[in-house]
Amino acid sequence: MSVLRLLELLSLLAIFVQPSYALAVEGVIFDAEAPPGAKIAHEMTVSLGEDESPMDLVVEIDDWVQSEDGVNLPLEAGASPGPYSARGFLTAEPYRFHIDPGGTEKVMVKGYIPEDVGPGGRYALISIYSLPEKAKADDENSVGISVAVCALARLIIAGGDLIRRGEIKEADLLDVSSRHQNLSLLFENTGNCHFRVRAEATLMGQGGNILGSSSSSLCSKILPGARRRFLLSLTPENEIEPGSYFINASMICENGTLLATKELEFAI
Repeated sequence: MSVLRLLELLSLLAIFVQPSYALAVEGVIFDAEAPPGAKIAHEMTVSLGEDESPMDLVVEIDDWVQSEDGVNLPLEAGASPGPYSARGFLTAEPYRFHIDPGGTEKVMVKGYIPEDVGPGGRYALISIYSLPEKAKADDENSVGISVAVCALARLIIAGGDLIRRGEIKEADLLDVSSRHQNLSLLFENTGNCHFRVRAEATLMGQGGNILGSSSSSLCSKILPGARRRFLLSLTPENEIEPGSYFINASMICENGTLLATKELEFAI
């Protein structure tokens, strides 16, 4: 299994940006809300195209992390999963199976929410891998691997408080001139559940007059403890004169709540 994990980590970009076209999977989002002590289940249907080669597949439940640009990744081996992992109470049946061209297979993901689980969300990746194959029959050392799909398990613990909270960990001006100002914001979800946010920024003069503004669209859902980077470009309607100026940046939750603010001062 160590060979599988090594090859997977070496090809993460290809895995998550361009999944295999040979397989079709229904049910790649497992959203559920359940109280402590409840049983949960989710069905996935895996099908293989008629023109493809037979495949042997294995299903794994992985801890789920996100990069700053929102890419979903399995947690690195040896790293601590943190308090919001669902991996420990989810299983997949069957976890290993063979599929022929034109065939389908049902995969049931089941779980039991622990009685002592805390409030908030619990998260895991449901990863379907093809088993290793020799790339060339005459080369016993060559091994191939591909990942067909990674489904998302997003579980909310019913009956507890859902905390949507966050901080701007970094705020940097990348390029400043009298005609435009480029802003980089790094936001961290410090709450206990997933949510979406958008970034806003306003350019102001010394007298508080608004000279320009910019905003992003809502991002994809951010996991607890994950960080997300936002890039904004402000372009004043008129070229600004030499002097001191301020940029007020803010992060807005999808429900309209103001989560964090940051002020930056710069001079032209």
